[in-house]
Amino acid sequence: NPTLSSDTLTIDLTQTAAQFIDSVSVDPINGKYIIGWKTNTSPDLAGYKIYTVSGTNNILLADFDNATNQFTDYSSTPSVSTKTYSIAAYDSCNNITAIIDKHTPVKVSVSFDSCSHSFTLTWSGYIGFPVAKYQIFASINGGPSFNEKDFLNVAGPLKYTLTDTAFHDGDNACFFIRARSANNASVSSSSNIECIPVKFISLATINYISQVNVIN
Repeated sequence: NPTLSSDTLTIDLTQTAAQFIDSVSVDPINGKYIIGWKTNTSPDLAGYKIYTVSGTNNILLADFDNATNQFTDYSSTPSVSTKTYSIAAYDSCNNITAIIDKHTPVKVSVSFDSCSHSFTLTWSGYIGFPVAKYQIFASINGGPSFNEKDFLNVAGPLKYTLTDTAFHDGDNACFFIRARSANNASVSSSSNIECIPVKFISLATINYISQVNVIN
């Protein structure tokens, strides 16, 4: 039988392009973090690896083929604590790109002052893209969200107190923060949704003495 041989050896020298996360947001439906990224156009792309970041360590969370460009982290609890994510791409030889960027989404907390009928929101800054502005969104009793305020002081402190006559005693008020990217107006990240009951305290307007007794 004839023996077939070849003097050609194919070596993969093409470096897969670096991979970046677009944003990390809280999915308003399930309340979990969703990580999104643009498709890597390298011809030998095989897939992506998503990591959570703990200190200086990148811990593998998920591994995908090249047909995917988003991932929901069902282990996340955005209302309790934030998580930091990173991404890498790999080719058919399992050559993995360097991890370049890390993204940490916004976490918001809300308090209500029953005397002044005001809400105070504090939140952590988005890490991963430069922020053009933070938008404060509110909703009443499960209704549609509306833009309450554009917060432009992105350098901080990230705190805002608001009084809105649209809220009434007994309402359930919900808030979230949306960070808008300064690099790309179409890229944004939404925080956890925080809800708080509205309970007014009515202050007395007239004080009087109903009786006076004089004792000799």
